[in-house]
Amino acid sequence: MGNDSRILVGLSTPEERQTAAETLEARGYDLAVVSSVELLMALREALPFDLMVVDSAMATRYRSHSGYRIPTLLVSDDAEGADPSQDLHVDDFIIRPLGAAELARRAAALIAGSQVRVEGELAGPAGMVVKPDSRELIIGHDSIQLRPREARVLSLLLGRRGEVVKVDTLLKDVWGPGPSSSRNVVEAQISRLRSKLRGTEAEGAIITVSGVGYLIR
Repeated sequence: MGNDSRILVGLSTPEERQTAAETLEARGYDLAVVSSVELLMALREALPFDLMVVDSAMATRYRSHSGYRIPTLLVSDDAEGADPSQDLHVDDFIIRPLGAAELARRAAALIAGSQVRVEGELAGPAGMVVKPDSRELIIGHDSIQLRPREARVLSLLLGRRGEVVKVDTLLKDVWGPGPSSSRNVVEAQISRLRSKLRGTEAEGAIITVSGVGYLIR
């Protein structure tokens, strides 16, 4: 099966590296598999990738590199390892043990979601403007770079400004078709967006409608 997508895999254990390699290669992805964060960072700088699959040990060591914009799938011991408050810069996570079917599904969904495009600029409150193609958020004189899923979530909320966008809708439109990802991944994206809006005139623009979803007025 042909596939133009390239994935960088950085996992600490040989067993997980083998599982990831066999699973993703069987689906036609172009892979680079490494066992150290030094090689991970070197390849990240040298080549373009559509997705990165890492474990907590790798993610913790590269989290200070603020320029990272590749969609990232975290392999974690538990959901706490993917807590957005840890600022590990991940888009989705898998709880160990690493299963081939779940890895394949989540990798495909992340890649598909990052390739979705929204045409044109979108305006929001307090002079907020989002440029989906460049993933740029402009508020006044400030320009903020968004990660792929952050840009997609914010674009959907702005595209339906004044309406409540359900969590299930965000999961379907941003993470792609198939079995639903955990609702926690939506909360993680919203948390990151709110963090980036903090201290700007648009702080508080994203409103939670408990048990339903989110909206921007």
